[in-house]
Amino acid sequence: MKAIDSNQLTFKVVPDIFYQLYIIHGIFRDHAILLIYVLLRRKTTETYQHLIREILNIAHRWSPRAIMLDFEQASFGAFQATFPNVSLSGCYFHLRQSSQRKLQGLGHQNQYQTDSIFAHNIHKTAALAFFEPNSVVNGFERLSMELGHDYDEIMDYFEGTYIGN
Repeated sequence: MKAIDSNQLTFKVVPDIFYQLYIIHGIFRDHAILLIYVLLRRKTTETYQHLIREILNIAHRWSPRAIMLDFEQASFGAFQATFPNVSLSGCYFHLRQSSQRKLQGLGHQNQYQTDSIFAHNIHKTAALAFFEPNSVVNGFERLSMELGHDYDEIMDYFEGTYIGN
C-alpha cells in the first residue's frame, strides 16, 4: 500500500439516525481503493477520535503518510492529534463546495452567477489553496486588502473556517 487518503462525504441518503457517511480510500498501485465506510452520528472531534481508535484496533499497522480530508475542523484535529507527523491536506472539491454553500447562505448566489467580477474575486479566495503553506496567511491578507470592505462578510467566513485567526 502507498499513501492512505481519507475523504469525508456527506450524503443526503444517510438514514435519519445517522449524520454522515464517512469513507476512507487507500491508494494501491495508483488506484483508489475503498477501505472503510462508516455511518457516524456526529461531526465532533471525539467522534473522529473514536473512529480512528476503532480503525487502529483492527488495522494495527495503519500508518498513513498523507491524509486528504474535507475542511471539517473536527476531523482535521482528530487526525492531526493521532498522526502528528502525517501530511494533512484539504480536498479542493470540498473547499469549493463549502464556499458555494456559504455564498448561498449569505445571499450572494445570484451575484456570483451574474457578476463576473464578483465571481472572479470569489475564485481568488479558493486559489489560496494552491499557495505554499507558509504563504497562505500573507496571501489572504493581501487579497482581503485588495477586495475591500464589500467582501468582509465572505472573507471573515473564509478566515475563520480555513485560515484561522
